[in-house]
Amino acid sequence: MIGMKLSLSSLLITLLTVLRMAHADDCQRLQEFDQIVLEVNRSFFDQTFRGLDWPARVASYRREVDCSASEQALSALSNRLLSELGASHTGVFTARDLEYWAFQSIFSFRMDRFEVPFSGIWPLRRDGKWFANVIDDGVRSGKELLASIIRTERLGTLVGSTTAGAFLAGTGLRLLDDRYFLLLAVRDPQPRVPIEGIGVAPHVVVAPCREYCGGADPQLEKVFELIRISG
Repeated sequence: MIGMKLSLSSLLITLLTVLRMAHADDCQRLQEFDQIVLEVNRSFFDQTFRGLDWPARVASYRREVDCSASEQALSALSNRLLSELGASHTGVFTARDLEYWAFQSIFSFRMDRFEVPFSGIWPLRRDGKWFANVIDDGVRSGKELLASIIRTERLGTLVGSTTAGAFLAGTGLRLLDDRYFLLLAVRDPQPRVPIEGIGVAPHVVVAPCREYCGGADPQLEKVFELIRISG
């Protein structure tokens, strides 16, 4: 019965969105907003929309759509709405955003397009065994699972700061002639130890230094210190 209620609710939301789209012919930005919402309604992993009155929230933001606004302004408005879902891997980007190109690269499944530097976990080996691994808030998604496994299975020592807590499985959708890229959480992998919104904590806490560091890397230096001690 609960599943039926959720399905009917989702169907109602979709029908309302389609009806609104039919009455937005004279406003391109409204059409674009409605298309973004329609994709969220179809594919977001939590069809209760995190307990929100989703139709009401959509209607509220829809009233703020400015037909003369830029694509970037509509993206910003859409992201304000999506942020209320409190879900990782969920957002709208345009060609003015670095993330637009980064996610195009990730979801193209080609390594030679829009190359983006690897950030996050850096594993070290000693005598063929995992020993120390650097983590910080740049560690997201699958890399967080690796960090969690290292911690729970006692495969090594995590050094640094807590990971991002962004673990929901996302998919990429190119919308409206590729003018918008929608990153959308479509599944909760539900690992043995919760990660989403929490992150993976290090064994040894060392804050990262990202600017004015004078060539120093406190996290990496701590890793080398631990290696020396273990040797």
